[in-house]
Amino acid sequence: MFCDLVGSTGISAQLDAEEWRDLVRSYLDAASEAVTEMGGRVAKKLGDGLMALFGYPAAQENDAERAARAALLIQRALKDVNRKNAGTGKPALNARIGIEIGSVVIDAASEIYGDAPNVAARVQALAEPGTVLVTARVLRQIAGLFVAAERGSHELKGVPEPVTLFRLVRASGGGRRAAQRHPTPLVGRDEEIAMLMRRWERARQGDGQLVLIVGEPGIGKSRLIEEFHARLRDTPHTWVEWNCSQLFRTRRCIQLPNGDASDSGAPIYRQNGGSRTWKTLWP
Repeated sequence: MFCDLVGSTGISAQLDAEEWRDLVRSYLDAASEAVTEMGGRVAKKLGDGLMALFGYPAAQENDAERAARAALLIQRALKDVNRKNAGTGKPALNARIGIEIGSVVIDAASEIYGDAPNVAARVQALAEPGTVLVTARVLRQIAGLFVAAERGSHELKGVPEPVTLFRLVRASGGGRRAAQRHPTPLVGRDEEIAMLMRRWERARQGDGQLVLIVGEPGIGKSRLIEEFHARLRDTPHTWVEWNCSQLFRTRRCIQLPNGDASDSGAPIYRQNGGSRTWKTLWP
């Protein structure tokens, strides 16, 4: 994630050095706090801008979501800074934020190598003041969790293919992203799917079953469950989910047969930190 102030040269010319320093510091402190709150790390402070990483040094299941929420928090924090400075004669601050996702290499000197930082920097430069722009790759990871508006396809310097960009409007309040995604065909999980189907048949025969699926972030645990659920489409059943997010300490949700979500009477599964999704089936 790249974040940069808009028109900083003109603003600094209106203030003496100490006032400009204090104004920039208040903004950078607020931005850094938002990044840290969402589990990110400020990699560099570049004058009146900053570069933040999510998923380093340890990857999480929802790093893209964390980055997006941090970006919206930064914009909200800037509004608070401007509101606090209103009437003092200090100019209002606006920031552009760009987010991209991808693999990078970070060496012992904390230098970052890879395409993602370069793309994020160019995306940030295209954002309108006070907005957050993300690439289509990021949106695929957070679809359903945020309201986004398409901003068309853009040629980015150093990027061979045009990149479609989206402006994040706000968090949607939705608890799941899967229903909004359009996954490619599942490959190489025949054995796992067959095992789940065998357990399902045992459950249908009255022999209760419990399956625990574990793995590294991004390996496809949720995707496997989605594929399994799709294969039950023609069999009457009730599908219940309890979701605990790493960002919200307690969440409860029942997915009803008609597709509606309700938390009426749902038991609460509590976990401080970490992420678990419990799925229970009754044939």
